[in-house]
Amino acid sequence: MAVKPQAVALVSSGSRGNKLLFYDSGIAKPHSLESELLNKLPQRTLAEILASCAVMQDRKFELRVDEWKFVGHPFLLQTSSWSISFNIAFVLQSTCSPEAVGSYNSLSRALGAALIHEEHRTEFFKNQYALLMQISDQVDTIDELSQKAVVSSYLAKTLHEALCGLQNGDPHVHVIMNDWSEISCLIHSEAPPTVPQSLTSSNTIAPKSIVRSYSAVILLTSFEDLTKRLPPSCNPSFHRFLTTISPLKNLIQVSLDADIPLQQAVKFACHLVHWGQAMTVYPLSETNVYINSPQADTKRDSQLASLFAKEFSSVAVDDSESLSEGADDSLSQFLFHFSAPVTLSEMRGLYTDEKLIPIVTWLLKHGQILQLHTYIFLIPPQDTKDRGMFDDDEEEEGENEPVHLSPETMANLLKHLSKEEVEWVSSTDAARDKDDLALFTKLSCYWHGNHHLEEILMLENMARSELLALIDKFSEILTTASIPERT
Repeated sequence: MAVKPQAVALVSSGSRGNKLLFYDSGIAKPHSLESELLNKLPQRTLAEILASCAVMQDRKFELRVDEWKFVGHPFLLQTSSWSISFNIAFVLQSTCSPEAVGSYNSLSRALGAALIHEEHRTEFFKNQYALLMQISDQVDTIDELSQKAVVSSYLAKTLHEALCGLQNGDPHVHVIMNDWSEISCLIHSEAPPTVPQSLTSSNTIAPKSIVRSYSAVILLTSFEDLTKRLPPSCNPSFHRFLTTISPLKNLIQVSLDADIPLQQAVKFACHLVHWGQAMTVYPLSETNVYINSPQADTKRDSQLASLFAKEFSSVAVDDSESLSEGADDSLSQFLFHFSAPVTLSEMRGLYTDEKLIPIVTWLLKHGQILQLHTYIFLIPPQDTKDRGMFDDDEEEEGENEPVHLSPETMANLLKHLSKEEVEWVSSTDAARDKDDLALFTKLSCYWHGNHHLEEILMLENMARSELLALIDKFSEILTTASIPERT
């Protein structure tokens, strides 16, 4: 869930000292005695708290006072006619995450930069400053300052609009300063940057590392709603990208179908993920393995169950039994199939592709299931002493001796493995085959569980059967584990 601010404040420091030009608590209701006291602080006190010294200009401002954290980004504005520093600060609960603090700092910086731009363009801030100073001198309380400023000042209205949108739960801030400078910002969620819990909490910021060329893109909002919000000057290639993406296509296929460079397709995907409009998954295929998410909603009377029933009321099992005879059972019935790891090919025995793909996409989109990926790990072989306990006369002399590795092979293995791990390799029977050893050496950078099977296949352009055969041959020292993707 997005972090909601308690208030926003605008403070200036100039020839008239530190002044609280504007303070607004928006639609927030005090939830504690401390909240009430915060709103009743004297203007001078807040001005002194939020004012910044010269060394803090154009730097992140973060100050904790009791249960509150003030986050801003001070600026120094200098023109030929005047000079003043100012700080637009948001009041947050002190327990909020570092990601949320960073987001509000970015928002404060964007608002401040737009204000400076408008000052150089039309002296917007100078005029608003004079108006807000006049209001500040006329009132005695912060409540009066807020009420009068929002009515009279265009700058105050802009800050009030941004604040109220955030307090209403919308993490996307989009305001226009002085009817000219657009400010867009996304407030990071405190939820982990993995699969979103629901559409209402899908505003998580995924790391750029999860957007890869083999990723598929799933929109978290409808195509119609997204295209309506695009500006008229939007790049036509972005429209082609949106019409081409599919849970079945990786970005390489999308770039070819949309006739755009792969690098641009990846940037488009990063843009959508950053703004909470999309998530990335591995393209849906029959070998994909899925399981219920720990946060799966298994309540029969939940809102999500009703939403699922409404979306897929006509889906049938074996084309004969209705999946959704009631709004309570459909989601829980489908999630039952994912109680244990299951592949899409196994699910095809129950549902046709035209029904299965949309439902699996919906479950991924709402964080109800997770894909399990196969990771490969290098492990020590059985102790050589234990193996030596067998009768020596049953085996030819020297049969268990380690394989002699060439200097070139040894050097290549040591790029990614330790000396001890190289000894494990030389102790295996599979290492006696030169071709198998060469392929093992080539892939040695993947033997520490940092890349899943599908990623290795994509990066090395090799067949799944070839990689699985190699793992089987070196099963003495290679093992696999199926876990959710490690981002």
